[in-house]
Amino acid sequence: MSLQFLSYNARGLNSPHKRSFIIHDIRKHKPDIIFLQETHFKGNTHPQLKIPGYSKTYYANTTAKKAGVAVLINDSVTFQMLERYDSPVGRYIIIICTLNNIEFTLVNAYAPNKNQIHYLNKLMRKINKVQKGRLLIGGDLNAINDPLLDTTGKKNKNRTTLAKWLTENNLYDAWRCINASERDYTHYSQCHNSYARIDMFLVRSRTLCEIVSSKIKNITWSDHAPITLEIKSTAYHRNTPTWKNNTFILSNPETQKTIKQNLEEFFEINKNSTDNPIILWRTHKAFCRGIIIQQTARFNKMHQKEVKDVLDKLNSLKKITQNE
Repeated sequence: MSLQFLSYNARGLNSPHKRSFIIHDIRKHKPDIIFLQETHFKGNTHPQLKIPGYSKTYYANTTAKKAGVAVLINDSVTFQMLERYDSPVGRYIIIICTLNNIEFTLVNAYAPNKNQIHYLNKLMRKINKVQKGRLLIGGDLNAINDPLLDTTGKKNKNRTTLAKWLTENNLYDAWRCINASERDYTHYSQCHNSYARIDMFLVRSRTLCEIVSSKIKNITWSDHAPITLEIKSTAYHRNTPTWKNNTFILSNPETQKTIKQNLEEFFEINKNSTDNPIILWRTHKAFCRGIIIQQTARFNKMHQKEVKDVLDKLNSLKKITQNE
């Protein structure tokens, strides 16, 4: 079982003619969840997207006929709304929900044409505060990932890139992960006569293995192409792993000293707490395990820092050699 997502920059849906186009495309692709950007709906007076089979619709509009995003949920999806956060200027909508009993944080975003990274950083701070379950960000980010693969035209080569921002936020461009070296585009600029791939779905690393497909459809009535993402939706429960003692940590003299001191204090405090030695023995085992877990976490943190320092040094040397 899988979930089909579709994202589409509609470039305005106040016209009945355009709404008929979007309805036709939705009926053709039959997605489970739809992200729409640039609806251009104004406040609460906008026309409703009455699409058969999509009775659950959520909008984030502004006071003028610009920007605007919407999320539509297919009635066939087992859906429960948990929380919702809207942009007051129609730039994003965050929906925390369950889809087929799996918890998701869905983010439909429409980034501005300028200062995209600044805007996306603000959005990520909001997401990080409220996120629950799997994170899926979709929409028009008005920025590219790779200037060599994701654009045409000389002016587009200077577009804002997302590569560093994606790394910093542990996000992955779903389409690029599947199509490593392919060239395809989601937006056509008539004034510059150039193409760019600025519409995308972003996921965390845990979701990468659940991606079934990601596709860019044809650019037709809008200047953007619809993009799709299919991910597995089968709920799964991980078995809690049995805890195992880290023998490497026990070989460390500092850890040995810490365990010895803590155990001496433990027995001194608890020697008269019970008449049953079995209870004392089991309690001491749990206490000792807690110390080892604490020491393991500390050593892992130190090791990760050492690895990061080495990688940072390698990156610095790499930049020096590239500039020579």
